[in-house]
Formats: sequence, structure tokens, C-alpha cells
Amino acid sequence: MKKAMPTTKHDEQDVSWETGAIYISLKGIQGLGKKSLAFLLSSQTNRKYELVDDHPDAIVIIDFDDFRGKAAWAEMQSHKPAASSKPTILIGLDPMDEEGAVCLQKPFSTRDILTAIDTLVEQREQRAREEQLREAKRREERLKEKQLKKERSQEQQLRTAQGTQPDHKDPASGNNKARQQKSGLSSNAATSLNERELHTFIGSATDIDLNDPAAVAAVQYSPERFLAYHLGNMIRVALKKGQYLQLNCCDSTFIVDPHKHCIHTDASPRRQRSLGALPMTGKKPAYHRLSELPSEMEARQQCYPWEAFVWRMALACSRGRLPEGTSLHQRYRLRRWPNLTRLTLFPHATRISAAWVSAPLSVAQVLKKLSLPQRYVFAFFSAASATGLLTEAEPAPGTRENPSAPNQPNQRRGLFKRLLKTLYRKQRD
Repeated sequence: MKKAMPTTKHDEQDVSWETGAIYISLKGIQGLGKKSLAFLLSSQTNRKYELVDDHPDAIVIIDFDDFRGKAAWAEMQSHKPAASSKPTILIGLDPMDEEGAVCLQKPFSTRDILTAIDTLVEQREQRAREEQLREAKRREERLKEKQLKKERSQEQQLRTAQGTQPDHKDPASGNNKARQQKSGLSSNAATSLNERELHTFIGSATDIDLNDPAAVAAVQYSPERFLAYHLGNMIRVALKKGQYLQLNCCDSTFIVDPHKHCIHTDASPRRQRSLGALPMTGKKPAYHRLSELPSEMEARQQCYPWEAFVWRMALACSRGRLPEGTSLHQRYRLRRWPNLTRLTLFPHATRISAAWVSAPLSVAQVLKKLSLPQRYVFAFFSAASATGLLTEAEPAPGTRENPSAPNQPNQRRGLFKRLLKTLYRKQRD
């Protein structure tokens, strides 16, 4: 294992920015497992990974089945809250739900571990950007306060020179001003929250060549490996049967309620986002029917409208990608205008909705019409398809169903016409 050179904190930051390397620290992973991960990381061409014993910016991968891994995790937990910001991936044979870590159950695919690493890297970069924004806002507030004090001082000097006293301010007006400032901060916080989640749900992929099959395949994902797909199927069955359906996934419970059109769950919002974003491992999850809603689930009063819930989960697993098998040239229609006031709203969603509501269009046509970054249209397509809002449209009038045989009907008519002429001549003879 390669060790990080001893450097100062300033030097470490410079090295990280110059090389763009992602440091990985393995705990409790030895022998073949360590060699396999080292080979996997070294074979990636899109990013540079570097294995280190320890580094302040390292992503820690811990094997929870190894006693050394358990000891490393226990030590990290004992140093909270400092350790809580350390990006960590826990792997193990049994399902886990440890706060402050991404958990993967063995066996997992190479895509699973790389997706988990990418998720942690993006979260860390997003936190750094947020801190920069907060620091910029703090500087701006300090400058405003300094300018305000300067203006008040000048006003006081002017009043003193004129022999007048400053007006006494009404404390209530000051309270109102404080409330307005507080309200403004709340508004900014809501905007920041949307901006923070944008990268998580939409991703940051660049546009591809739509005529390159390999590039198109690279931006597709398998919906069957994610929770949103199975919840969508459960909703369709629950509506048809009129019964409660329950699905258990990674120690979390999801119950589809066909009467209230909602999904009951004991998973926290943070847990929901993790379950929606990470591929499901193991055998296909099974759901079973319930005659009534369990009392403990009803007591939680944690129920989400199913369209909004599946929409959000589909965005989490899509991250600006398309479901496998999506045709870029198949026309789709939007069954109705989405209730964007209740759904997870992202930039350009309104424009994309308007385009698909106005007329049946293909994904390629929407991209050409709106000239948007592809990831926004791909994300909308994934979420709208998962919720059943977007369906395949009928072929346009005058178009051929089978383009591989464009002249087949004309050829049949020509053949029948020749046969009739031949029969007519024979009758005359």
C-alpha cells in the first residue's frame, strides 16, 4: 500500500487540487480483497485513485466482517463529531444501517462500489462549495454592517452639527426588521437546499453524442436494480387489487396505501435518499399483501404521496441518466401536467413539461427543441416514466411502423395488380 508523504495541511490541499487524486484508505481489507480493489481502482480511466494508509481527505472503506475493520469503525465513532464528516463505506455480509456511512452488502458489483465512492466525493465537494458560499455571505454581511455603521456615524455627525437629536426608534420596528432579516435568511436557506440537492439528484454528466451507441449506453442504468422501480410496480398492483402492499428493504419498511394514495415508511428522509440512490443487491425483493395498515406504522404518521415519493426516488437513482432500453427516437406523451408544486422541482422542469404536454415528442426532439443540458431532460424522463406520467405515443400519421421494410405495402399492391391483369388476359383468351 502506498503511503501518503508527510506534508503540511496547506501542502496536502495543493497536492489534492493539482493531481485531482481521490485518496482511498482500506481498513480490515487484506489479501485478495485488497488486491482486487487496488486493481479495480487503478484500471479506472475517468478518475485517479490513490491508496493510502491514512490521509485527512481519504475515503475510508471498512470491511465490517474483519475484526480490524470493526475496531477501525469503533475508533472513528469514538471521535465524534469530528469523525462524522469522514466519508466512509462499510461493506459486510449482513445488512447494515450505520449513521454517517454508506453501507454495501456483499456480494456487490464493481459499479456499486464505484457509485458509492462517487456519491461520497460529490457530497464532499458540495459541502466545500456550500462552505465557500456561506463564507462569501458572511463577508457580504460584514461589509454591509460596516457600511451601515459608517452611514449612521455620518448621520449622527450631521445631526450634531445641526443641533438636533436622532429620532428614537420604535423597538417594534426593530423587531419587525429582525423578523424580515430572519425571513430573508430562511428564503436563502430554502434556495441553498435546492442547490445542494441538485447535484445529488441530477448529477453533473456532460452531454454526449446521441448518434454514438456506446455513449448512449454509458448514460443508461437498469431501473430493476433500484427501489423506485419496485415501488412503482407495487402501486399498480395495489390500485388493481385495492389492498395494502408491504416491501421490506435493508431493514426499512415501505407500505403502499391504495386508499390514501400514499406510501407509509419507517425510513427517515436521509435514509430514503440513500436507499433510492444505491443499487439493490441480492435477490429480487418480494412484497406481500396486508389486510389492514399496521397500527405502529399508522402511529408514525409518516406518509408520503406516492407520486411525489416515487418521483424523488427515481431522480435519486437516475442522477441525469436514462433507463436501459430507452429509444431516443420513440415519441412519448405526457398524460397530464405534473403537479410541480408537490414534486421535487429542478431547473428546466417546467419547460420540459410544457414541451411534452404540447405534443408527443421523442427524447431527441425535446433536446433539440429546448437546447438544454441532456441530464435535465434525462432526469425528467426517468422520473416521469417511473410515475406513469410519461407513456409511449401512437405513431404519427403517415409514418411507417416498420422502417426496415418501407415499400412493403406498395410491393404487395403491385403484385396483386399484376396477378389480376394476368387472370383477366387468360379469361379473354
